[in-house]
Amino acid sequence: MIKLAARNLLRHRKRTATAVAAIAFGVVCVALIGGFFQHIYEGFAEAIIRGQTGHVQIFSSGYNEGGFRHPDRFNLGDTSALVKSLESRPEVASVMSRLSLQGLMSNGAADLPVVIEGGEPGKEASLSSYVRVRAGRTLEDGDDFAAVVGRGLAESLRLDVGRRTTLLASTGGGAINTIDVTVVGIFETYSQDYDARAVKVPLKVLQQLFGADVATSVVVELVQTGQTSTFLKSVDSDLRQAGLERRSWRELADFYEKTVELYDGQYRVLRVIVIVLLFLSVANAVGMSMYERTPEFATMMSLGTRRRRVAAQVFLEVILLALVGAIVGVVLAVLLAQLISWIGIDMPPGPNSTLGYTGKIILSFRLCFEAVLIGLCAGALSSVPALRRILKLDISDGLRQAI
Repeated sequence: MIKLAARNLLRHRKRTATAVAAIAFGVVCVALIGGFFQHIYEGFAEAIIRGQTGHVQIFSSGYNEGGFRHPDRFNLGDTSALVKSLESRPEVASVMSRLSLQGLMSNGAADLPVVIEGGEPGKEASLSSYVRVRAGRTLEDGDDFAAVVGRGLAESLRLDVGRRTTLLASTGGGAINTIDVTVVGIFETYSQDYDARAVKVPLKVLQQLFGADVATSVVVELVQTGQTSTFLKSVDSDLRQAGLERRSWRELADFYEKTVELYDGQYRVLRVIVIVLLFLSVANAVGMSMYERTPEFATMMSLGTRRRRVAAQVFLEVILLALVGAIVGVVLAVLLAQLISWIGIDMPPGPNSTLGYTGKIILSFRLCFEAVLIGLCAGALSSVPALRRILKLDISDGLRQAI
């Protein structure tokens, strides 16, 4: 039956080409749309990880409930042993300590509340590949009393590179302490809110302001983002025994899941629209072909071929047609994805962001399989009207149609 179905398709080449083109077009649309959204998801995730959070952050137990307001009660103390232990794991790329405080920044004429982050400049530079330096430079290991500030904060306080400014925060003992720093750079991330209130200084400088050589978190950078779940499972028990808690980048940026959910809804709607258009196109092509072949089917039945066998033959032809169209569509989608990714798609900044980006198409095996499955399902559904016509066909009427 497969050989006969293939011969029938080759016998009607124009109609076959039309149906194959319709299915291939639908498969290409579904695959490229899915690949575009996949790039958005991965790009957004990397922007979060390599712009702010890292893959995993480790805190003292209870820090996420009240530690940011009271870092003196929920700090990690000396983190050297924890950092050394984590760095020995093969999936870990780097580990760094951070100290985060709430405070004020003053330019001499105005004060603004800020979040002051103290980090290890060398390690932070390797992690922060999605942080764009708008002016000046990033922090370096040899810096002393230097700072980089978010673009929004710099605009609010009218700060330029080289400007001296004052940071004010509470010490571990509850007193107020100040320190003067020089702005060496202005940075920009995916988050406009973060840029409007963030200032980064070397860890040793912020520890001097706080009055203690402590850290509030340990940030872990993994070799691959996909290793996050495996890493968390492997360290959970040890962290609980040590009285520590951890947060993955997904937990630290809960808006990521909400964004993905929003885009997934849009993708589902677009996919349904493409499927409906694909079904209508293929059903029209298949219906016209089956109508023209009605005398052929009537002749087969008059010679003793059962209706179900004729219907099965037609269904096999449509499935084979859909399979060819789906394969052609996937091949075209892969080629177009590479071409589009090479050219790039200039995208405007997203919500709450000032950074545009270059869109690409990322096709995975799952997306290609889903596209092929959609093509096959559309082909199978489009054969239903034709099969009903065959099963209800009056043989004499079918034979008269040939006259």
